[in-house]
Amino acid sequence: MPGSMQVIGLLIAQGAAPCIVPLTIIYLRKLRGTESYHPLQMLWIIAPAALLTSALLLYFVAGHPVIESTLPAFYERGFAALESYRGSIVYLFYISVFIIFRFIIVGEFIWMFIYLLVYRRKGAFKFGSITAFFSGKAPVRVIQLQAFYASLILVVSILKFPVSKEITVSSPWVMAIVGILEAVLVFMFCYTALFGSKHSIAKSDVYDGWRYNYGRSNKDEVVGQMLDSLLDDAEDEAIRRLHEKFGDSFQSDEPHTVHQSPRAGVTTLSERIFSAVSDSWDEERRLSALQKLLLEEQVFLQPRLTLGDVAEKLDSNTSYVSRLVNNAYNLGFPEFINTLRIDYAEQYILNHREAKQDEIASKCGFLSASSFNNTFKKITGMTPKVWVASVDRDNKEHS
Repeated sequence: MPGSMQVIGLLIAQGAAPCIVPLTIIYLRKLRGTESYHPLQMLWIIAPAALLTSALLLYFVAGHPVIESTLPAFYERGFAALESYRGSIVYLFYISVFIIFRFIIVGEFIWMFIYLLVYRRKGAFKFGSITAFFSGKAPVRVIQLQAFYASLILVVSILKFPVSKEITVSSPWVMAIVGILEAVLVFMFCYTALFGSKHSIAKSDVYDGWRYNYGRSNKDEVVGQMLDSLLDDAEDEAIRRLHEKFGDSFQSDEPHTVHQSPRAGVTTLSERIFSAVSDSWDEERRLSALQKLLLEEQVFLQPRLTLGDVAEKLDSNTSYVSRLVNNAYNLGFPEFINTLRIDYAEQYILNHREAKQDEIASKCGFLSASSFNNTFKKITGMTPKVWVASVDRDNKEHS
């Protein structure tokens, strides 16, 4: 029976383990707001399906009794125990479930490592944000916290690879500690995924979620705190629907209940929701902050500026900022940023007549001269050289 369980566990690993890294990367890409398709995303189903299918075919052809009887010897002496089976189906089975399996897992680990490095560079990942979160001083973006947990899980998993069988046998407590640490990290990664719809998360949010589920005695207090957090994070439409649905049906019977707003004079849930709607509808304040960020601080000159970057600086979310830009300027966010860059480029060109296109592109927030040239032509209808010539001609005609 123990041998049968080992074989079953081995086969389950063929289908389960290779899908973990691709699914984790897909999840992190979703948190980043990356909706574009990448062929590597299909590895979550292709790799485990290929490994499991080949393992099952070789297993059934070789026969369960043979695999079960050779597995303990293989674990003890490795491929030396299979020399008599070289060239047979049994030998191919062990090549598939151990050698090829490990190559794929190592390849996925390398892929995850590269992905996390790229995210760290593009996502403005700061370790100080993580320490501030754990110390309770400030919230952190959910994607940053999940990338941190994923990095630790990756490091612990990589450390297990070079561990020899001798160390495992002589010091099982070491592997027990590593296993417990890995389990805790995986638990925290999965638990934090419950907050994936939020842009940022505070340490108190994690604690309140735990208290809500397992601390019935202080549930009212937790509900009040969670309600405040949800109202702050909710979209305009969600808050509007909530107000229409409940109206004044939630009356506060006590002078100080969970439904009572911390603001003076507000005593019903309906009034709290309506006041939250009023705050969220204050687009003039938001728009003013956006204009200051873009026009005074000129963040549009950053070549890799994203909608998420602007939303984070405004302490908002991407959907709200996108809608704000569209309503105010009738432009999508990328077109709006490129319009500001081209407007800045026109002034830069007139003030730096000898500047090359590479210089102009880098000074105006573009990654390359070709990108700048194409965007300039798309917005103005002319290439930069033709535009300069037309400006000079107009100046001569009016002089």
